[in-house]
Amino acid sequence: MKASAHFRLFRALAQEIQKRPQQGIQLWWDDLDAYHCLRCGHACDRPWAVHISQAWLETWGEKLSDLLCLPLQEIVQPEKAPTPFRYASLRKQRGSFDCIFLDKNKLCKIHSQWGAEAKPEICQRFPHTASALASEHFQAYGLAGSCTDVAQKLTSKRVLRYQWKDLASQGGPPVLQVFGDQSLNLGGFIAWIGLQLDTLEQSKNLSEWIQFQIQALTALLQGPQVSDLIAVEGIFENLQPLEDQTALKPHEIQHFLKGLVLFLLQPRPELKDFLHWLMQPESMSAWKMNASEAQELQAFSHAWLQTQLLLHGFLSQGSLNLLQETMFWGVCALLIQLYALYLRSQHGSRLLRTDLEAGLNQIYAFLVQDYSPKGVIRLQTTRKEACLIQLSLLARWQWPNSEPGP
Repeated sequence: MKASAHFRLFRALAQEIQKRPQQGIQLWWDDLDAYHCLRCGHACDRPWAVHISQAWLETWGEKLSDLLCLPLQEIVQPEKAPTPFRYASLRKQRGSFDCIFLDKNKLCKIHSQWGAEAKPEICQRFPHTASALASEHFQAYGLAGSCTDVAQKLTSKRVLRYQWKDLASQGGPPVLQVFGDQSLNLGGFIAWIGLQLDTLEQSKNLSEWIQFQIQALTALLQGPQVSDLIAVEGIFENLQPLEDQTALKPHEIQHFLKGLVLFLLQPRPELKDFLHWLMQPESMSAWKMNASEAQELQAFSHAWLQTQLLLHGFLSQGSLNLLQETMFWGVCALLIQLYALYLRSQHGSRLLRTDLEAGLNQIYAFLVQDYSPKGVIRLQTTRKEACLIQLSLLARWQWPNSEPGP
């Protein structure tokens, strides 16, 4: 495979960062500022904690107590190991996941009373998110897929931006785990992101993109203990589209999902009907799509993956290695598509853009932002061979086609 724009850029960045021992790099897509809170309330009724800083609580605490006519200890939950930035969290309403400040119309009482600038810092930033490696040598900014505005505006037409930034603390560049004893150094990791973006851009579908990831990961696992920029560049040049493999039949992917997905999805009222539908043999008839539906689904999934490939959130947190996180992305992409088909089966018409948006909102919220601890442990304990087998199953899946549509 020939290097294209993204890999060439990331290769240059990987070379440059070696000359900047006192600096790190920040990356983001140029459309980052186009997304704003729509005040839909859908991110305010989730199980995740809304952390607040000590400074914010000291500024607003008394006013919050007056607003709700409640003592402050009934509004905020102290952290077990507080820090200045994660000092406490907002409590939920009794018997639900609704934020204590969410009113009956799903509007934030703080926003309504004093404006957006009065909300906790994390609420002001949403849907913007970020991840950073050790010593902040690499920082990336992205968007939360659980946000309605993000899903509605999702497109692959974006331009990459970056800047160099002085390091806040000193420390050696991080080494990122591929699997077991195999690792990527910082230059190799930056080049790897370029590889992922270029292969996504050049793949005819998601199955082919996953095939490229399997080839590249296998080469890393068979290479030197610590791979660098030169190693990743050699891997990229040797990537080749594979001959079409025998596609999995619907019941085979259903069996695969039954053994994997139920470990990842926590029992939630919002997902109970979807999981029931997913495991019913008769549901497979609803998995067929016409050509226009398949194209729309493919474009949406590509755009979502593109937004994710800068972040590597689980990898930077140390909870998953590179192979496991690639597996996680593949499962997420498949589930987003299946959730959209589930919604299509409920309204009985062609696949709608709103079906895809809802699929991203639900799956991203529960698998990424509010991931099941059991699910992450399940992936953490998955052997290398099992991960590669599961990825190869995802790469062999093709949606059954119905008659061509408009």
